[in-house]
Amino acid sequence: MDTLRANEIPADAILYVVFDGTRFQLLNGDQHVRRTCPSGWSSIGGQICIETAERAAASFEQAILTCADAGARLCSWGEFVAGCQQRSELGLANMTNNLEWTGNTANEDNFVRVAGGADCHQAGTTASIGPTRTYRCCYPQ
Repeated sequence: MDTLRANEIPADAILYVVFDGTRFQLLNGDQHVRRTCPSGWSSIGGQICIETAERAAASFEQAILTCADAGARLCSWGEFVAGCQQRSELGLANMTNNLEWTGNTANEDNFVRVAGGADCHQAGTTASIGPTRTYRCCYPQ
């Protein structure tokens, strides 16, 4: 058994522990150390990294695969709205110029939620098969 010392815990680390009846056991090691957002990405509230620029239009499937290749995923509708509301401070471009793909499904098969458009709260649904749209990727810090 290894002993964890306070000076070995990185600042801002989120640790999960459980008490086994005798002592606390660390469940996650360093896997939840907050990551910094790289160049071209901004932090939403220290929780989510979001791309500052939208990516070129692609199919929904290609957008998912591109984000996955970047170690990320499509932004959820909530993440998109949160970023959009802070777009000036975060330096996010083109948040309200068109509807972008989000990672949220709609209440119909093969339809997904899109966000952006005229304002931060504009949203709709569209078929996930066929159209192309711009998008941006997100990942948890």
